[in-house]
Amino acid sequence: MTEMIEFTTCGVMLICSLIIAHNWAKYGLLEVGIQKPANMSVIMAAFVGMTSYLIAGLLQKHYELKFSFLTGDNLRQASLVMLGVPFAWLILKRNLFMPKGQFNYNRAIIRTTHWSLTSYRPGEKLAEQGDILRSFGIAIKTLEYFKEAIAVQEKGVSTVSDASPKVINLETVELSHRNTVHSSCPVCCMPIEAPYYAPKGVTAVCNYCGKTITAKSINGKLYINSLNGKIVIHKVLPRNKLNIATAYEEMGFLYRIMNRFNEAQEAFDQAVFGINDLLKSDPDNLEYLRLKSLIFFRKAEAYQAEGFKNMAKKFYEDCVLIDQKTDASEQERKIVTELLLKLED
Repeated sequence: MTEMIEFTTCGVMLICSLIIAHNWAKYGLLEVGIQKPANMSVIMAAFVGMTSYLIAGLLQKHYELKFSFLTGDNLRQASLVMLGVPFAWLILKRNLFMPKGQFNYNRAIIRTTHWSLTSYRPGEKLAEQGDILRSFGIAIKTLEYFKEAIAVQEKGVSTVSDASPKVINLETVELSHRNTVHSSCPVCCMPIEAPYYAPKGVTAVCNYCGKTITAKSINGKLYINSLNGKIVIHKVLPRNKLNIATAYEEMGFLYRIMNRFNEAQEAFDQAVFGINDLLKSDPDNLEYLRLKSLIFFRKAEAYQAEGFKNMAKKFYEDCVLIDQKTDASEQERKIVTELLLKLED
């Protein structure tokens, strides 16, 4: 009975530690503490883990149940397992199992949301709070996190494929003065020169990528290939473009609550450019439309805070038109309507 209780307690504590480590890996230690809404999985894991340890101690003290993991060397070993395994998972999760740039983006979003609670009111300029945030080193670093996340997304997804051979028609090709033909490396696509006549085949090394290239002329054609050559293709997918637009919108919002309005509008414009590019191929996508509506709202209320009423009114009205196509909540519509009414005062 004692062993079953002991194993159960150890298992519960280990699972709770892993849950906490998992969230720390995703968001960061500081960010888990200021997350809004509160991260209930971390709170419950901490509560259940500490309660389990406390109950085990009380059972051992008052009911004479002997838990081996709470005594002597076993306590140190148990502590290593309870702390070492979650710490190892934290490292693996953050560095291997999370998309690159995701951790920085998560931290930046949580910090921006936290600061907005005290430094932001729609359509208003909070000079004192914004100026404090403008000179706050962590806020400036958070802008860099957004930029790093955007740079990762702009690289897109990398795929590796075999190099495609080049085929040159020797009957129509122009020869150089060295009796060679101009072509490109089948791996890196940089310019190379190949021999016009090579019936037995020749090999060389590309000066740019270092891959071994073969050339052989057969029946009036020159075949240029690479030995074990691979091509790395970078492709920016719609999901990458959506992530970029979202990150620009959030970065612009942070600029806005720092009262850096010009930079905020530049970031919002980048977000609009990205979302418009997506809408060209999928104009009825609700996710894209919702983001565009949010960007227009951000632009409008930033203009309103600066006192540019005409510009603010234009983007609020654009926001309303988009909301008519989506399932915007009544609360969201009400906020836009109230801010529009303030412009009439």
